[in-house]
Amino acid sequence: MSAIKWREQQRNYVMDIQATWSATNAPMIAPLWLLFPGESACAFTSDGQDNVACSGSFMFGPDWLAKPVTQYSQTSSWVWLPTLPSGESWVYWFDKTNYGRGGVNVTLSTPISTFPLFYRQSA
Repeated sequence: MSAIKWREQQRNYVMDIQATWSATNAPMIAPLWLLFPGESACAFTSDGQDNVACSGSFMFGPDWLAKPVTQYSQTSSWVWLPTLPSGESWVYWFDKTNYGRGGVNVTLSTPISTFPLFYRQSA
């Protein structure tokens, strides 16, 4: 399924996170350290820079983690999956591979039609 079809499927989700944003000022798109404050891999380094493990990744609302491909002809990409609570797991959207609760670095093939895009799945 293409990214355009995914986008269309997210209409209700976007409306929900917009309503949350409006009520609480919680951002619709956030760096990983904001939604996973206890995740040491995503903490800032001692010089105040983003930790390399989470660099380039972001959360779209509370349930989607993305890391866009930003280099021309890039054929693979790695992404840090923060640790989720018990009973939840990260699932790669394009092929539905379940990566468990996270706390791991995953390397994925990135042909032109895909990129690192994961969603939280409850058991």
